[in-house]
Amino acid sequence: MHAKPFSRPFSLALLLHTIPKANKLPPRPKITPETELVLKEVFLKGGSGAGGQKINKTNSKVQLTHLPTGLVVTNQATRSRDQNRKIARMILAQKLQDMESPETSRTAVLIERKQKIKASKQKGSNRKQREIEEERARKLAVQQAEMDRMLEEAGLKPKRQDEAAQEGIGSRETKPSGVEKFSRGEK
Repeated sequence: MHAKPFSRPFSLALLLHTIPKANKLPPRPKITPETELVLKEVFLKGGSGAGGQKINKTNSKVQLTHLPTGLVVTNQATRSRDQNRKIARMILAQKLQDMESPETSRTAVLIERKQKIKASKQKGSNRKQREIEEERARKLAVQQAEMDRMLEEAGLKPKRQDEAAQEGIGSRETKPSGVEKFSRGEK
């Protein structure tokens, strides 16, 4: 007979507080054929001036304009025009998705994931710091108690007021004699 694998009961609260795995993120948005029809694509010569870097020698810079929204994306990540076109389309698709549905877009999920990871790390750090402070306070209390006991045994430290009051010693407060209060102008 096979043993049943352990499964946790479903909890919506647990689902809301879990950090989405990197491989479980929403897919990257793609440019649809309808969107492709309303794009204006321009190839520009990227870079100018001295230096002679290879990326600046070609006309591989791509500028995409989404005509209905006026959104402009420019890309010159590589020397290849085809790769720059693909990258520019990916960036444009992501920006369009962010504009259409900002709460459910891939960018929003990524930002939320980063915030949850940061909060989780901070929570662990705070817990560790609190444990260190509690341990330090315990050690200090033990050292203070030991020091008080040693001083009392040696007769160098008077008993605390609450102990003295129980024994009836020092229950009255006395003022030092010969101390007079003068105000300005008095002699």
